[in-house]
Amino acid sequence: MVLNVAQQYHAIKSSVQTIAELDDRLREVEEVVRSPPLEATKSRQNPLHTDRGNPHIDAVIVSHEFTDHCNKNTLLELDPDTPIFATKHAADLIRSWNYFSLVQYTPPFSADKSDWRTTSLYPLPDWVGVARMVTQSDLLYYHSAILVTFELHSNDNNHFSKLLGSAEAVIYTPHGIHWQDLSPLQSSSPPIKTLALLHGLHDIKISIKQLNLGAHNGLQAQRICQARYWVSTHDEVKTAAGLVAPLLYRKSLTLQEALEAERRDKGEVTDDSELADVRRVTFSDLSSGESLLLD
Repeated sequence: MVLNVAQQYHAIKSSVQTIAELDDRLREVEEVVRSPPLEATKSRQNPLHTDRGNPHIDAVIVSHEFTDHCNKNTLLELDPDTPIFATKHAADLIRSWNYFSLVQYTPPFSADKSDWRTTSLYPLPDWVGVARMVTQSDLLYYHSAILVTFELHSNDNNHFSKLLGSAEAVIYTPHGIHWQDLSPLQSSSPPIKTLALLHGLHDIKISIKQLNLGAHNGLQAQRICQARYWVSTHDEVKTAAGLVAPLLYRKSLTLQEALEAERRDKGEVTDDSELADVRRVTFSDLSSGESLLLD
C-alpha cells in the first residue's frame, strides 16, 4: 500500500522549462556581468568549470527532500557529473537513484562551527563555502537555512587580492528559520556580511503547526542578518495533494502589512532604530523568469 502524505507542485508554469534553458540563461548572465574578462582572473578560476553537459551550472544545492525542492525528473536532466550538496534525507534519496557521481551532505554552520572556510568542500573552489543552519528543536529540520559564502576580494589592476578572509553570504531559507538561530552569523570568524536574505512573507500552517514562518519572522531575521537585499521566496502558489492538503492554511502578507502590524503591537514608536534595518534593505518580490543582480 502506498500512502501519499503530502506532495506539492508549482501551480504557475515556470518561465524556464528545462535544465538546458536554465544553463543558457546563466550563460547570458555571465556574458553580461563578466568583468574583468575571464583571462584576467586566472588566480580565481573555478575548478568546477568543465566540459559537462550543463557547463554554467557549477553545482546544485538541495535544501529539503520534499517534491517541490527535490524533483527527480528535473534533477535527472542535469549532467551526472554535476556536484550535488544536499541535506541528509535529500542526499540519501538522490543517491538511491544511482545517477550522480558526487552527492555530499551539506556541512553545518553554528556557534561552535562558525568558520565558513571549513564548508568549502571538494570540488568547490577555496573561496566558496556551502553550509546549513538549523533550528535544533525542529527534529525534521524543516526550518533551516542554506548559507552560500564567498570570500571578498578587491579588483586591483585586473588582479584579485584577498581581504583578510572576510566574506559575504547569500542565505536561502524557503520555510524560514527561527530568527534567533541566525545569531551565529554575528560571531562568525572570519566575519560574514549578508549580501542577500531569501525569506518568504506568507504565513503557512497545517492546523496549529507552523510551516512557513512568514514576514514577521523575516523582519527579525533581517535585523540579525543586516542583509543588503531581501528577496521573497517560496510564496508562489502551489497545488497540494495527499492527506495534509485540506489542512493547509495560508495567510498572505506584504512587507508593509507586517511593518504596520508591528507598529500596532508596540503602540507609538518613538525610537526609529528597529525600522532602520528594514529601510536600508532593498526588497524584491520576483516573479518566475525575473532576475536580480546583487552588487
